[in-house]
Amino acid sequence: MGHIGPQHLPGWFADDERGFADSSSRGGWWARHVDRTAEALEDLVAGWVPIEDPIGLGPPGATSWESGPRSDRPRGRPGGRGGLIGGDLRSLAPPAQRQGPGHGRVFRSLGLRCRLPERSRWEPGRASSPEAGPRPGCKLGTRAWDPWLRALADGELAWPWRGPVDRPELAGAFDLVGLAADHPVAVDASGAAGPYPPDARIDASNCAPLPEELGVALRRVHDRLGDQDLMVAGWGVSTTDDDWRDELLHDVVAQVESAVADGLPVVGLFHDGLLDGYTTAGWGSIPGFSGPRGLVTRDRRLKESGRWLSERITGRPPAGSLS
Repeated sequence: MGHIGPQHLPGWFADDERGFADSSSRGGWWARHVDRTAEALEDLVAGWVPIEDPIGLGPPGATSWESGPRSDRPRGRPGGRGGLIGGDLRSLAPPAQRQGPGHGRVFRSLGLRCRLPERSRWEPGRASSPEAGPRPGCKLGTRAWDPWLRALADGELAWPWRGPVDRPELAGAFDLVGLAADHPVAVDASGAAGPYPPDARIDASNCAPLPEELGVALRRVHDRLGDQDLMVAGWGVSTTDDDWRDELLHDVVAQVESAVADGLPVVGLFHDGLLDGYTTAGWGSIPGFSGPRGLVTRDRRLKESGRWLSERITGRPPAGSLS
């Protein structure tokens, strides 16, 4: 998959040209960037991910990021995250049409993480299933989730602070809808985010991985989008403990297989990431190289977690390293 994101654009796109909030920037600078990227890479990729994870680009409570890498607009106003999501939505229909038939499948990737009050409690080990449903207190980021799901399902842009706008070209605009849901988020009274449950084991990025979260998110999105093909766009954990990664990965694959067995159209899973690198995700200080997320080390040695996943997919033992 080819990933096109606003972080690949120069700072002036947001600072001088108003980013995706400006129709001339969406139809001019951004459209030309998409076309140029598609022409250069179309023979190398099977599909496209335009603007990966617009929901996750801004942390919970931060509503300012206007789809440009150096935006310093004031935080705290509804138009900020609405500008990001709305600008992202408005920018996608033309690229989706240009990159569609004959140019690979178009893949929508959303970071859909459950948000819970900091003091809420959930019984560990509770299964994620249609009968059990999401755990008590689970809030799926209404302001961030609902505009996307409503646009993809109904062709309508809407926010709690703004009236709906008909955009019928957005309904069914994507071949795949991808979800990234590797940890829930606790939000305290001040709006600060942190790991959930509070006493859970956390990784190097200060997040508490919870595979059941993925099952909840898949079923919620399927309930809203029906027969739309779904993809796990990213799951990973920042840790040097590969035994823990392997254990979590077994549970993640089990969640996907359970969803498929229940009739959900889940067609694949991407692990975040393949190779260990410099990790910037999470809450608090940046883990850097101390929080590797890959299935393969930086010297191209396959970890046991990667070995298990490869054999699960292919049915045969993999090579010990990448050349």
